Formats: sequence, structure tokens, C-alpha cells
Amino acid sequence: MALACPNIFDELSRIRTASVPFDPNHDHTTIVAQLRESCLSHGFLAAAPQNLVEPAELLSVIVVRAAAQTPAFLNPRIVYAGGSRIQIDACGNVHLIRDGERVAPIVEVKRPSKMITELFVA
Repeated sequence: MALACPNIFDELSRIRTASVPFDPNHDHTTIVAQLRESCLSHGFLAAAPQNLVEPAELLSVIVVRAAAQTPAFLNPRIVYAGGSRIQIDACGNVHLIRDGERVAPIVEVKRPSKMITELFVA
């Protein structure tokens, strides 16, 4: 079931919902499957629960598109971040209207060039 691409102006209150604490004993199969499908369906480079229109557990889960795979990371924690680089980025939650079409604004953001994380891959 591909979920519709959200718009921050329609989903603002849900996006501002606080995350629930990560529970390693909880079965995250459903939300990971929805994130994978949403990531592939909309061409996102990554998808988090906030990218889903339907109510979802807002917790520390992210799916990243890596070639033909979409690994899911549960409760990632940044141990080290250093260096810097400029990256062009966009967000699936924000849309503007240009010539009658919905488009995601593209921005340049400063990101670390090196990062070490602790995570569990689902």
C-alpha cells in the first residue's frame, strides 16, 4: 500500500507529535514495510515516520534507499560527527506550487562529512 506524499501544511499537527520512546521489544515490521514502500514509491532518498500520511508511531526508525536495497535503521544514535560538506536536499513533507504543480523546495544544507552511528539494522 503506497502512502500519499504528505504536505507539511496539511500534516503540521501530526508532524509536531512527539516521538514515542524506542522499544526494542516492539515489532516494527509494519512501519518499516510502509517506510520502504513510501521511499520507493515517491523516490525519496530516505523516509522516516513523519513522511507517512497515515498515523504512524513517530519513533527512531529511518529507511534509506541504497541502490536496489532499502535498509531500515532502528534507533540510530550519532556517536561522532565531524568535518563539513554542502549537500543539496529536499523534504517530502514540504511542497510549494509552481506552474500548477506541487514541487519540493530544494535547499543547500551543511552536513558532516564523517559520521559514526550506533544502530540496529532491521
